[in-house]
Formats: sequence, C-alpha cells, structure tokens
Amino acid sequence: MGVSLCITSLLIIVFAVQPRKTDTLVILGVIGAIILAFANGANDIANSMGTSVGANALTLKQALVLGSIFEAMGAITMGSSVAKTISKGVIDPNAYNDDGCEGTATFALGMLCVLAGAGVTTLLATMYGLPISATHSIVGGLVAVGLAARGAASLGMAAIVKTLVAWVASPLVGAFTAGLLHVVIAKLIFGAENPEKRSKKMRPLFVAVAVAVCSCFILMKGPSFMKIKDIGIAVLVGISIGIFCAIIVIIYERSKIGRSAGSSGDAANGDGGDVEIVDQVGDESKNDKTDMNDGSGQQQQNGGDDGTGGDDSAGGDEVVVEVDVMDEASREAKLR
Repeated sequence: MGVSLCITSLLIIVFAVQPRKTDTLVILGVIGAIILAFANGANDIANSMGTSVGANALTLKQALVLGSIFEAMGAITMGSSVAKTISKGVIDPNAYNDDGCEGTATFALGMLCVLAGAGVTTLLATMYGLPISATHSIVGGLVAVGLAARGAASLGMAAIVKTLVAWVASPLVGAFTAGLLHVVIAKLIFGAENPEKRSKKMRPLFVAVAVAVCSCFILMKGPSFMKIKDIGIAVLVGISIGIFCAIIVIIYERSKIGRSAGSSGDAANGDGGDVEIVDQVGDESKNDKTDMNDGSGQQQQNGGDDGTGGDDSAGGDEVVVEVDVMDEASREAKLR
C-alpha cells in the first residue's frame, strides 16, 4: 500500500505538476532517501536488537525505543566516514564537471537511480525476511551508474578495492571477536561456582570495555566537532569515558543492593510479628485443648460413678469434635 502511494505521488509530481528538472530530481531524491532509510532500518534492526530480544535481555518495546535512539546517534556521530567513501570514493564527481550543468544533472540522476535501486531491493528483501545490506546495494548501484554514464575511468578503484576487502574481512573479524568473547564469558562467568554473582561482578568491566571502544571510534572517526586528531589522546579519553561509566554502574549496583537489604529487613520484622501472633494463638489453642481434656476426664469419672458408661463415650466423642474445631481455628489463624 505504501509503495503504491509513493509511485502514485511520483507520477502526479512528474506529469501533472511538471516542475523544473532540478526540482524534480530533488523531490524524487528525498522520496527515494525516505524509502531507503525505512527499508534499511527495518532490515538492520534485527541485526542490532534481535539477539537482545531473543536472549530476553530486552523486551520488544525496549529494543525498539533503544534501537531508534542509538541508530540515530550512530548515524550522526559515525556516519560521515562511510558517507564520504560512498559519495566521493566509488564515483569521482569531478568527471562530470566538464559538461557543466548537464554533467551535474547526469550525476544527480545517477544518484537518484542508486537510491531507487537500493531502496526497492532492500524493501523487497525485508518483506521476504532476507537479511541484506543496503550498503552493498548502494555500492553496486554506484558502480553500474558510473560505468553507464562515464565508463570505468570515472570509478575510484582504490575505494572499490578497499570496500571489497572490508566485505570479506568483516565477517572473519566478527567471527573471531564473537568466538573470543564467548570463550571469555564461558570461562569467567559460566565456569564459576555462582555464575549470577560472578556476572554482577564482571558487569562494570564489560560496560567499561564497550563504552571505551565506541568512544574511541567516535573520537577518531566521528564528526569534526567531536574528533580528536591525536590518536593517543583520543584513546586515552575514550578509556576514561569507559571507566567513568563503569563507576556509575558500580554505584548504581551498590545502591540497589542497599535498597533491597533495607526492604528485606522490614519484611523480616513484619514476619516476626506474625510469628509471635501465631505462637500466641497456638498457645491459647493448646490451653483450650488441655482444659477440654480435663473436663472430659471429670465427666468420664462422674459417669463411671453413676454407672452410665454408654453416655460417657458419647460425651468423649463430643469433646473430640470440639477439640478438632479448635485445631481448625488455630490453623486458620496461622494462615492469616
């Protein structure tokens, strides 16, 4: 339904409104970017949040909220480096300057075709549940557009080779990192006598490492207002940020333990009062039972003297019934 509305809107804009060529390319480019962003977010959210939801570490609602926040933060802080490679590395924009305005329009049309191809491909793959990368589609579209418009001379072979190497190396590096992390967690946490206690102790360390790595990347490759040119200083600042976050986690965990200990103490005091009340009720029921037993003995003795043994047995049955009733009342008092 959404795709049909987009196509209808495009046809109305192009054939009914008939704006200028530049305005048409801008309008269509914005629509293509929205479609690609929507499709890319729908396809990539499973990569970033699927494991957390599957492990019950996050609920689906929490994953959606956190995913939207940190996906946007990642695009703002770390997206510029990849954007430069895609926009200037794969295709050389200077190859289109010789034709003046026509060359600029040709380059803009090529970028629009790349957006449309990557958006449709990613959206269709998402609809069929296929995990793909929009970056792969964009790079492939750029190569195709460059070859069709200006030939192989307009392509930046160095950037293309670097991208291909990254495509091959990233799964290998990811597999090695995941395997190493699995071994560390299995040995340090699951191999301990009390895995839950050990995991709480190791939590600040893992938080420090994760925050430090992300901070170092942002400070070295992020936007200009956050970038630190000296790599050593950037690493030192990133590690400091990770340690600071770990200290915050430690303080939070200790305060949480203190609150739970206080609530446990209050609950223990309340339980002590209930036990005292139950003990008093139990003592009263025992005293009542003793008094009833004494009365039944006196009735049996008097009955024996009068020679009415059959009536004594009936009186004893009544006493037993009364004692049972008192025992039932004491049990209900204990339950309360």
